[in-house]
Formats: sequence, C-alpha cells, structure tokens
Amino acid sequence: MQNENYLSEFGEYIKKRLSHYQITSSTENGLLVIQANAADLYNIISFLQHDTYCQFERLENLFSFKEARDTGKLALHYVLNNMEKKISVMVKVAVTQSVRSITEIYKSAHWLEREIWEKHQILFEGHKDLRRLFLENES
Repeated sequence: MQNENYLSEFGEYIKKRLSHYQITSSTENGLLVIQANAADLYNIISFLQHDTYCQFERLENLFSFKEARDTGKLALHYVLNNMEKKISVMVKVAVTQSVRSITEIYKSAHWLEREIWEKHQILFEGHKDLRRLFLENES
C-alpha cells in the first residue's frame, strides 16, 4: 500500500492528463479514488491502462450498488491495479440505465458486466454476450 502523498500526486497526474474530463480524485483507506461521469468512463479506463506512467494492467473488481434509495441511481466501482507500482485505483461512476462496456480494454470485465446486467439491469453497451448467468428468465 502506498502512502497518502504518493497517491495524491498520482491522482493529480491523472487529473492533469485528463483535464478535459470532469473528474475528481481523493484517497480513501490507502486507495486512490477517481470520481467520473459515466459518459467518460470508457476513455478514462482506457487511459489508465494505456498511459505509460499509469499502466493499470489488471481489472481487480467491478461491483455495483444503489447510491441512495431516493435517487434510483446505481454506482459502478471499477478497481484497477498496477502490480509493479503496487497501486490500486477505484473509478466510481453513477449510472441510471447504461454505460459503455470495457471488455475491449479488460477481458476480465466480461463476466463481471454480465453479473451486474443480470442483477441490476445496467446495460453495458457493446458487450457481445449479455445473457443470464444465474437467474431464470422471468415470465
């Protein structure tokens, strides 16, 4: 786990490089957190993987939950890891119905996106195989 100063500097680098997007960065419990708009998600995730300084080569997890009962919005949290630098980043976005799939960037997102689609009906645009994994079709 990296110290708070290193994480803050890393977050500032990302914000500077992605200054054309509305993002915020913070640190929470030894984790760099990037808050972004759902419309920008694909480009931000792509940058985090392909930028020569960032190189977040691994999607550790993708999960969703309701932000608040009264808004009806769901939050998606993408946890990416750079094994060499021993740093993780969590990218948070709020969605209502759909978001672009990141399976072209991280193959490991395939199953995770299907799970979230099945449980929360978030459409992952461009996902090539959105079909049920666990639950029976409701008739």
